[in-house]
Amino acid sequence: SGSLDKKINLWDSQSGKKIKSIELKQPENVSSLSFSPDGKILASGFQGGSILLWDIVAGKEIKTIKSKK
Repeated sequence: SGSLDKKINLWDSQSGKKIKSIELKQPENVSSLSFSPDGKILASGFQGGSILLWDIVAGKEIKTIKSKK
């Protein structure tokens, strides 16, 4: 889940428990999230139009895609 507290939270769908939190440095709020088919990479979209790709295991950003305005 993405939230206004500048974190992306990953949840176990069976237990409902939080697995991991990823701290964000983006000034915009998260507007969308999507996993890669293998579940190893998470894409987070932001209200300003940028997209960040995350290595889920490491909890680290691996790429930023900036919007062209």
